[in-house]
Amino acid sequence: MHMNKGIIITGGHVDGAFVRAWLSREYRTIDGKLFLPEGERIGLIAADRGLEACEKNGLVPDRIVGDFDSADPEILRNWKDRTDTKVCIYNPEKDWTDTELALEHGITLGWKQVILLGASGTRIDHLAGNIQTLALGLKKGVTCELLDSYNRIRMTDRPLTLSKENQWGTYVSLFAYGGNVNGLTLKGFRYPVEDFLLTQEGSRGVSNEIVSARAEISFRSGRLLVMETADTDFLTRQRG
Repeated sequence: MHMNKGIIITGGHVDGAFVRAWLSREYRTIDGKLFLPEGERIGLIAADRGLEACEKNGLVPDRIVGDFDSADPEILRNWKDRTDTKVCIYNPEKDWTDTELALEHGITLGWKQVILLGASGTRIDHLAGNIQTLALGLKKGVTCELLDSYNRIRMTDRPLTLSKENQWGTYVSLFAYGGNVNGLTLKGFRYPVEDFLLTQEGSRGVSNEIVSARAEISFRSGRLLVMETADTDFLTRQRG
């Protein structure tokens, strides 16, 4: 079955309460598979210990990917004989993280939109690597976002419009990635700018806020890291 959209659950910290609340809000689950309300099937890949999160939430991944150096070996054994899940095991001494491998698998499945869960946990080095993975997705024409209960992180090389009604949290922070962002123009924000040069140095783009129904981000060249963030859990409104 061809799928345009997919979710990767990584081996990082996965907030079970958030995952359950978000999945129940956005998708329908039928026999462990995910569907949009209108019926479109959503792909699912478990990266290493992300398989444990799938099991806890009654999800059946299409693929299980990783070196499984951090996953419970008993859990993995339960999946090896299933016909509806492909298990792909790699040597731990590899050049790529399990998350990047999972993204590559999603791309081979035809995914054009990918959501990463558990990719922004306690390991800051893995977070940095996963932001690099956003750049990889952008290069290959795949829209990726890192999602948790306090943050939505995306990377774009083209204009972007945000809805105040649907924004993730309270703040919007913008960072130039891999070079300057030229001609940055912000409309509908508390701190608008026009034809601004956003460099990689300093913190000029941190903690802006949307003040209109729609907020527009445009620029002439560069890559922009867009972080929607909150001080409280986005779904339960509890302070972290």
